[in-house]
This record gives sequence, structure tokens and C-alpha cells, in this order.
Amino acid sequence: MSELFLQIETAADFRSRDFRVHISYLEVYQERVYDLLAPGGAAVQRGGDPAPRGGWTAAARSRQRRLRYDNRRGFFVQNLEWIECTDPQQALEALQAGVRNKIMASHEQNEASSRSHCIFQVEVERT
Repeated sequence: MSELFLQIETAADFRSRDFRVHISYLEVYQERVYDLLAPGGAAVQRGGDPAPRGGWTAAARSRQRRLRYDNRRGFFVQNLEWIECTDPQQALEALQAGVRNKIMASHEQNEASSRSHCIFQVEVERT
């Protein structure tokens, strides 16, 4: 992230233009998509059960999003939270907040396992 912001600030092509950097962070767990940057507190699975029958917290349910498709945008996650960052520290803080919001469940070999896939997206927009 530091290199990205350095390039934006110093590259000759960028000096005469304004840029905005937005990030999002999502998790795919048991074929469901969750927004890790949506407000609402940690989304820890209750009971340490690896399956949904253990009961999701309200925060996990409120972060669930739908994967959609349209001809103009292609595939996208509906209502995904995008956060504008003006420096690398803000992006790192958002990443850390998202990590805290991952769905976690314990199992025999690991007390804090996520068993999910996460996607951290960075979008640079020329304004």
C-alpha cells in the first residue's frame, strides 16, 4: 500500500491528476459472502461449531451479502462496503479491522480457525 500511495504522489503522469483510493474486504465462507468492513462488531461463530447449525452471531448475519451479475458491471457483491483511504495507514487499519471481523470457529487442531477465503480489493480511480 505504501508503494501505491508513493506512486500516486510522485509519478509524473499522476501529478496533474487527482486520484481516489477505495478498498473493500470480503470473506467467502461455506459458499456465502460476508462484508468484513461493514459496521457491526466481530462475526465470531458461536459454540465453536464448524457448521452453521452452531448459530451465527447477529453481526455475521448482518454482514452477509449477495453475489450479483449485470451486463454492465459483470459479477459484483451487492451492497459491499468501500472505504476511501487517503494514506497507507488508513488502508492497513481497515485491513486489520476486517481480519477481526472474520468468522472464526475452533476445531481439534486449531482454536481460532477461519477456514475461509478472503479478498482484499484496492480500486484506484482517476477523478
